[in-house]
Amino acid sequence: MPANVDDITRDLAALTQRFVDLGAKLGEAARALEEAGAPPSDGLVESLAAARGQFVELRAQALTAAAAAGVPATAEPESLHDLEPLLVSIGEALRARARREALEALQADALAILDRALEIVHRDDPTFAALVGCHSKAHQAREAVLALTEPDSDAAARATAAVQPFTDLLAMVESRDAVDDERYAHLEESVSRGFGRSLAVAAARARLGFAGEIVAPPVPA
Repeated sequence: MPANVDDITRDLAALTQRFVDLGAKLGEAARALEEAGAPPSDGLVESLAAARGQFVELRAQALTAAAAAGVPATAEPESLHDLEPLLVSIGEALRARARREALEALQADALAILDRALEIVHRDDPTFAALVGCHSKAHQAREAVLALTEPDSDAAARATAAVQPFTDLLAMVESRDAVDDERYAHLEESVSRGFGRSLAVAAARARLGFAGEIVAPPVPA
């Protein structure tokens, strides 16, 4: 798994400060070399090599994270300054992916509920007006859900709210005997408000079911 972008960013900031400190020491060593012919100390040479190794490792982590996020690296970064825009691009790509996945999950959940609601039929009246109106609203809600482009938008909030009555209707039809009285009263109120009192009554009286699950009574000989 690629390193977390926030971790890479923190390591980049720390390594940048280390490079600044080493730059100052290297400047002093360069003056000593020029003025007195004194070579850099072994400790400074080792510190420079270690810092170079840290940079190479950090660059590898950034390139791995870029590949995982689908961000093409046009050229291999050769400095800390080259890593900064790459990390920005990775962060933007990951945020865009998270929004896209959240939207897809929201749409999938909503469509599963709406499609299930569209399978509801009346046991006695195939043209039951309240159910026909419910199905019409379900189709409208599907169109609104499929048209969403952002999971945190006002449109997404409205679409989610519009799906709730269908969720409550399904609870009445599928789990009528499994909910307590208080919860059932809430469901009935929600369905009445969303689709009309007659549909709530039909659900309460077990007059609703699902296509393919209702067995027609045998025709008398």
